[in-house]
Amino acid sequence: MTLYPQASEGREQRVGRVVLIDDSELIREIISERLTAAGWAVRSADSGEAALALIRSWLPDVVICDLHMPGMAGFEVIRAINSADSMIPVVILSRDDDVAVVLQAVREGAFDYVVKQGDEIGALEAAIERAAAHSRLGRENLRLTQALADANRALEERVRELHEQHQLLAQSQQRSASLLRNILPDAVASRLLADGGIIADRFTDVTVLFADIVGFTPLAAACSPIELVEILNDIVSGFDRLVERHGLEKIKTIGDAYMAAAGLPVPCENHAEVAAAMALDMLDVIEAWRAEHQVPLGLRIGMHSGPVVAGVIGTKKFSYDVWGDTVNVASRMESSGVPGRIQVTDETRRLLTPRFALEERGLIEVKGKGQIATWFLLPPGLS
Repeated sequence: MTLYPQASEGREQRVGRVVLIDDSELIREIISERLTAAGWAVRSADSGEAALALIRSWLPDVVICDLHMPGMAGFEVIRAINSADSMIPVVILSRDDDVAVVLQAVREGAFDYVVKQGDEIGALEAAIERAAAHSRLGRENLRLTQALADANRALEERVRELHEQHQLLAQSQQRSASLLRNILPDAVASRLLADGGIIADRFTDVTVLFADIVGFTPLAAACSPIELVEILNDIVSGFDRLVERHGLEKIKTIGDAYMAAAGLPVPCENHAEVAAAMALDMLDVIEAWRAEHQVPLGLRIGMHSGPVVAGVIGTKKFSYDVWGDTVNVASRMESSGVPGRIQVTDETRRLLTPRFALEERGLIEVKGKGQIATWFLLPPGLS
């Protein structure tokens, strides 16, 4: 139990509190009277045991203690006070002036030592003043130490809270970045996360591919919504795997139409060949799916090569999109094409190496463009 509290609320507004311990009633009366006249609040005890109880309840600033008393001696009182970590200074008042005794008192923890000589009151008051000043300094140091400890605890708690908030924010940002990279190319997502705002880039040489599932509309009328979505998801997932394999960029799906592009957002010289290989594999995917499920679905594909603008606009539901005349012509190649075949423009045909077989279709009318030359890209072995 701590004998001395952190604060001294309820104390008399005087010089300070003194507990006087002496088995001589006369000495207690004389010293109490003199100290009281000097402004000290004094309470006395005739034994060490009684003094300790008084100290616990009254909480003095200074203890004056005789060394030689019946029962608990002065040294034991010092030890008891010090063991309680009370920070209460003890001034020894004793007739024993032996140097060895004085040194022992100091070693036991006495703050000061005054010898009873009949005129010791002046020296005693001086010792009490020093002890009281020491006590006040000790209390202030304790208060400041405890205040600093409280501030450190509060700071540590705040740092912990901020660390947890930072972790939550980092996790949230990581999830957001992961979701953004699921719907945008990595390079574009990184730019958007770093800079925000509109992203628009011009690409002079890309190939745009459109594919439309033939027979999907009649199938939609015969299936439940869940079955229809499952079929579409199965087919589109197969196309997505081809995009990853060939290195194209999936742009979007619109109903049962699928759009991809080669040569962006990272330019590549063989963009037409990459798109052509993807288109041929798409026909294989739809054919394998039709054979497995015995559902009469086909695929009509169109491609065109040229310049485009690609980027991200708006502030909600980000998507990477492509704009320009090249996109419009590629879309017309699909819509004017033939089920089960890949129709390409002359611009795309000129970019394909001899390993790709083509069949000339001839001129077709394209809205807004007039007549343009078109070709069918043939599967291997049909040249």
